[in-house]
Amino acid sequence: MTPRKKADAILWDLINFKVSLQMVQEDAEAELARVREKYHEEISNLEALIESGEKELKALAKKERVELFQGEDKAILPHGVLLFTKQKKVQIPRDALGKIKEQGWLEGIKVVEQINRPIIEKWPDEKLAVIGARKKLVEQFNYELKT
Repeated sequence: MTPRKKADAILWDLINFKVSLQMVQEDAEAELARVREKYHEEISNLEALIESGEKELKALAKKERVELFQGEDKAILPHGVLLFTKQKKVQIPRDALGKIKEQGWLEGIKVVEQINRPIIEKWPDEKLAVIGARKKLVEQFNYELKT
């Protein structure tokens, strides 16, 4: 088989694989949507009950901490264990950023630096050379399918 015929045969296989993949993905998504819809209300209700129960349990533990914990850091109950801890937490006022900048305490400010590749790729060669970058010819092979 010539390279052209072999390449065309591979393209034909790719067309068939992609069509099959798309059909399977559409079927799977439709089935998943039906399953999600079927269980959505039940899952939502259970999640809400869990959230409510957790809030209620924490409120009860806070209100009745003396009786529940009896000076200990945990209360062992027939259906689980309640844990009680204390930890220091820093409260930061809304205007703290400005004050941190004024003091020059820049380590307290998170700055995300990242190369902006789309901008740099438009720079002229001279500018790229200053930062040690260069434009390079890269071979790419791709394909288009006839459907």
